[in-house]
Amino acid sequence: MTETRIRFGILGCANIARKVSRAMLLSPNTTISAVGSRSLNKATAFALENHFPESAKVYGSYDAVLDDPDVDAVYVPLPTSLHLKWAVLAAEKKKHILLEKPVALNVGELDTILEACESSGVQFMDATMWMHHPPRDIHIPSHQPKLSTQNFHIQKMTETRIRFGILGCANIARKVSRAMLLSPNTTISAVGSRSLNKATAFALENHFPESAKVYGSYDAVLDDPDVDAVYVPLPTSLHLKWAVLAAEKKKHILLEKPVALNVGELDTILEACESSGVQFMDATMWMHHPRTVKMKDILCDQQKFGQLKSVHSNFSYKGEGDFLKNDIRVNPNLDSLGALGDQGWYSIRAILWANDYELPKTVTALRDPEYNELGVILSCGASLNWNESGKVATFYCSFLSNLSMDIIALGTKGNFRVHDFVIPFNEKVGPFYAVANSRWAELSTGCVPEPSEFKITTDLPQEALMVQEFARLVEGICNGEAKPEKKWPILSRKTQLVIDAVITSIKNGFEPVEVVY
Repeated sequence: MTETRIRFGILGCANIARKVSRAMLLSPNTTISAVGSRSLNKATAFALENHFPESAKVYGSYDAVLDDPDVDAVYVPLPTSLHLKWAVLAAEKKKHILLEKPVALNVGELDTILEACESSGVQFMDATMWMHHPPRDIHIPSHQPKLSTQNFHIQKMTETRIRFGILGCANIARKVSRAMLLSPNTTISAVGSRSLNKATAFALENHFPESAKVYGSYDAVLDDPDVDAVYVPLPTSLHLKWAVLAAEKKKHILLEKPVALNVGELDTILEACESSGVQFMDATMWMHHPRTVKMKDILCDQQKFGQLKSVHSNFSYKGEGDFLKNDIRVNPNLDSLGALGDQGWYSIRAILWANDYELPKTVTALRDPEYNELGVILSCGASLNWNESGKVATFYCSFLSNLSMDIIALGTKGNFRVHDFVIPFNEKVGPFYAVANSRWAELSTGCVPEPSEFKITTDLPQEALMVQEFARLVEGICNGEAKPEKKWPILSRKTQLVIDAVITSIKNGFEPVEVVY
């Protein structure tokens, strides 16, 4: 097959563009070269969220996409009233046009568009997707009661599976190893522990494949040529050493959060990954749930949500039994960030996600955090401010409070809330609640309308979707078709920067700390 790929530019960041941009990345003969929006921040966030190639350019206008010499064709998902203007301009710029339907407000406008395309010699197509669904023909032998896949002229999915090695036998590794077995494009090749007996028991208890190897060291996993990628659920204090070693061994890295004790350590890890050309991703599972995409759609709806004004998130659970004495998360030599690193990471990521990953100007820790006798944070909170924009956010995390996993986002026209964003209560259903244009019906009786409940279903749990997406990126790198996706290192670094700012604010007497990328 030819290696030529048609380079698409996208005009606008409509919801349907998420689906079509994914199609451009899946298609073997296309790539995304640029995206433009009237808001540069929106275009940047859209490119990050939808896994655009590192080479893709983002613009704060539609004209810039049309003027880009690296764009062969444009996909236009703009409101229909804008189709005439931008399709004609695209044709005049010699850009082939894939135009969302309806293609025009009337046939007169469409004729003008088609005349411009014909005059410029460019291809025109409307985006009626079902017209392209295979098969175009099906052979059904009269003697055959059931059809086999041979009757359908559909390209088979690759059988390549990314081979994981696991460093350590932490409890969270049980959940993620199950995900590796559920994901259609991954398998478990090896597990290593400082104790060979522990690694052996872990593999048996978690139903590893017979072919999976067990080792009595982490080094042995990294030296295994049958391991493509490693999942690292070790204590945070060990991340720097083992993530760097893994990168040097050309192993792609799925790293548990918090990814490092500070941004300096993380930068060293990311530099090692970049130097070795390996993919890095943190294991923030909720980012991969389809509910997260639907909630983002609500956030981006200017009619029903408006402008984001405030976000609050909390993640807490009460440490029972020996947790507060013996768990690694309360040991300063293993996970000195305590609740801030273990739980605050999720809430900080939620706040950044809601704000299109725009870092706050300042972070101020809330007074009176709680510590154990060894100086590890057991509960804390902070406020984040974007100053001139008027946006604010707060979060709270605790090992001392009842289980809660909430995001509450407030807009000028609507709001939404979710009560189990970290780990859904039901792994197959992710609910959340949203309401728009609320008003008092009667002060004595309440307000209308009532919040609507959205239930987003998924066949695979979010951790399996995370592993599947990570493996997709790794496969592209291994096949020489792609470079490491930089979205994930950027999001990890921004999250770590806010954690660092909270720590600094506490040390500085709860003064505001400026956040600079």
